[in-house]
Amino acid sequence: MLIDGQFDVSTLLLFIGVFAVIASLVLALDLMRGKWRKRLKQRLDKVSRGHGGESAPKSAYESIRRKAEARQKKRRDKMVRNMVPSRNALERRLELSGKKISVSRYVVISAALGAVVAAVAGLILSMSPIIAILVGTAAGLTLPHYALKRAIAARKRRFVELLPDAIDLMVRSMKSGLSVTEAINAVGGNIADPLGEAFRQATDSVRLGETMDKALWDVARRVNLPDFNFLVVSLSVQRETGGNLAESLSNLSDILRRRRQVKSKVKALSSEARASTKIIGSLPIFVIAMLYFVSTDYVMKLFTDPRGMILIGIGLGGMVLGMLVMMKMSRFEI
Repeated sequence: MLIDGQFDVSTLLLFIGVFAVIASLVLALDLMRGKWRKRLKQRLDKVSRGHGGESAPKSAYESIRRKAEARQKKRRDKMVRNMVPSRNALERRLELSGKKISVSRYVVISAALGAVVAAVAGLILSMSPIIAILVGTAAGLTLPHYALKRAIAARKRRFVELLPDAIDLMVRSMKSGLSVTEAINAVGGNIADPLGEAFRQATDSVRLGETMDKALWDVARRVNLPDFNFLVVSLSVQRETGGNLAESLSNLSDILRRRRQVKSKVKALSSEARASTKIIGSLPIFVIAMLYFVSTDYVMKLFTDPRGMILIGIGLGGMVLGMLVMMKMSRFEI
């Protein structure tokens, strides 16, 4: 942009900052890809030498590389689908959360939240209209998604806590002479929600004429929890092959309890890293808030001056990247 025959310095700095961020991301991805290829070839050569070969055949390397790239493409596609969900995917997430919210109501809440954030950013923080709209759009898309994710995680955590007790109740019911259907009905009437509700849904489906296996698998798809799938598999295998179902379920309950203990231990051991992530991530926000009350004009230059916006963007990008890395390092799958 030219102003009085000269370049606008702020606009030039904005373009330079955006170009630098994009170039850095492309370079980082290229370096990571090169290291991944090198590490893959070294592992393949090591395996081949272990089996008496001098080096890995090129065809074997290409086959493994194509499979690995296919897995990476599948992960990227899944990430895109999670970021831009379809109506069916959104309905499934709302169902998993246990909240009685329709898709239309969820969209209205997201739009209203985005409008409120945009108004606050434009009127109170004195941001430019374009930046305020971008901030409001990002808030409307991410905050409800994050709240829904937290609700789903809390509901699944409640399932995992109640499942061993439900299995023990089934074991006691069957040992007292009840059938599997009656034992599932007893769980639905005596275990708290949301697990009790899932068993009641299975019982209602059986009463309407469905088989027990189909009713349980329908509930398992709605629950989407590996621990619950273990239970359904145990019941399905027992109905096909026979055996002592009470003993099998008792062993499954013991395994689930031990699995939960290991998860709790891992969570305790990684608590320091997670606390550091939260403290480091929240510290800049508190500092900016304190400076806003102490010297408002000094802080508002970051939001009104294009150079300040560039610095905020770079800082937020670095913070998000660092927090994601620390969260990934402190998270383990059991």
